[in-house]
Amino acid sequence: ILIFSRLIREPSMEAMISKSFLFLKIGFVALFYMIETRYAVFYAVICFLSWLFIPQPRYQGPTKMITIPNVEAFEERVEDGYLKYQRGKKKATRDPETKEYWLVEFYTVWADTCLNTEAMWANFSNRYTTPRLKFGRVDLDQIPELARRYDINTGAMSRQLPTLVLFENGEESIRFPPVRDGKVAVALKYKAKEIKDYFNLGKIYLSTREG
Repeated sequence: ILIFSRLIREPSMEAMISKSFLFLKIGFVALFYMIETRYAVFYAVICFLSWLFIPQPRYQGPTKMITIPNVEAFEERVEDGYLKYQRGKKKATRDPETKEYWLVEFYTVWADTCLNTEAMWANFSNRYTTPRLKFGRVDLDQIPELARRYDINTGAMSRQLPTLVLFENGEESIRFPPVRDGKVAVALKYKAKEIKDYFNLGKIYLSTREG
């Protein structure tokens, strides 16, 4: 029952299958150990080598997610003219009443949840992208400055990966998972319906699809 409850909390079918195989491997190690210790050691080594040299494949399907390669590109695309105008860098070029949104995934390549939710974010981008609602992704291993700027914990025990931030006219509006005092305030699931409702993507899509 405990294992089943862990599995149904996984964010995707791929993650559920992956975690099921992990539990099966642990079970086989325990079974081999009861039969013969060396069998258990041999099987554990084989599992470790397969994990090391045959990693779980990444999502390769269609997506409208925009990969942001550096801080300058992030400032240019996401923070845009609104914050630049406030900083005195240049004049704002858009109607201040017109809202532009970016939903940005801040991720790392080594975090399982980031890997297992890639298809979900791609599906969101394919479904909801409009001229004023865009989807981006930032690799925090490559751009750690943005992790510091937006106070995202990238430690091995972090529960903030991936972090999704909705930017409205260049400023953070809301993030998932919600954080208070540097810690995740509420343990929420990375499920498609919950994420869509959390960011109110349906309403934003309808308000921005006309350009």
